[in-house]
Amino acid sequence: MCPIIAGGEVTIISRLMQKNDLFELVKKLGKEGFPIMGACAGLIILSKEVIGATLEQKILKFLDIKVNRNAYER
Repeated sequence: MCPIIAGGEVTIISRLMQKNDLFELVKKLGKEGFPIMGACAGLIILSKEVIGATLEQKILKFLDIKVNRNAYER
């Protein structure tokens, strides 16, 4: 099993993951050593720091990277 967090708009993905209790599930899987793939917005959600993030954009803080959101998502 390999959870994939796809691309899209970070705020919407974050809201849907929170609404469906997916943050805790993905966190648990990551801590257990399961690989997790993030593409585009998924990579942002996996990163430790997001420049330009809003308070409602929850992130998992798995990858030791800093990302900058592009202007299209603001």
